[in-house]
Amino acid sequence: MRMGKTFGYDYTLIIATVAILLAIGIISLYGIGYYHNAGEENPSWTQGPKHTEYLEMMNKYTSPTVVALLIVLGLCIPKRVVPRDVLKRISWALVGVTAMLYFIRGITWALGVMLMLAIAVQTASLVLTLLKRGRLVYEKEGYLVQLGSAMLHLGVIILIFDVALLRGHAQHISIFWVAMILVTLGMFLSFYGRTDPRKWLPAIKS
Repeated sequence: MRMGKTFGYDYTLIIATVAILLAIGIISLYGIGYYHNAGEENPSWTQGPKHTEYLEMMNKYTSPTVVALLIVLGLCIPKRVVPRDVLKRISWALVGVTAMLYFIRGITWALGVMLMLAIAVQTASLVLTLLKRGRLVYEKEGYLVQLGSAMLHLGVIILIFDVALLRGHAQHISIFWVAMILVTLGMFLSFYGRTDPRKWLPAIKS
């Protein structure tokens, strides 16, 4: 296989996404370890300034990876409706807007705007896929597989939005389960969308 084909656009996005998710996982493990050790030293530490410092530290570590993940997903998702060269310009513009919002309103506001835009774009992509409208471009053929891909991407973005910004919101758990249903159903359709529906039951049982 030729090197140019091996490291094509879509392959690069996959590698970048895996690397960013790995970084988020490592940061999360560090945060869990820090939280556990702090609790062992002082069970009431969450009531003091050290907990605030911990939250600020974790936001500082995770924010760049979340922004990077949103940019990568942004390069992946809208390619179904936007030409690739135009998409790259839009992505760089989003980076600039996000940086500007970060300095004006803070990281939370900047992430919120990026996530809402991503949710809007992917919701439109899901609806268009469901209705078989528009010039959507997918790497794999098959209506159910494409529908599963759209659901999976939308679920991931909603999950990030929920975990990053809605942890203390009254609808946090409800939105979390909406995201998990989309992710689970999207993964199932992505893997089994090409198979005979009569074979789905053995796949579910396994």
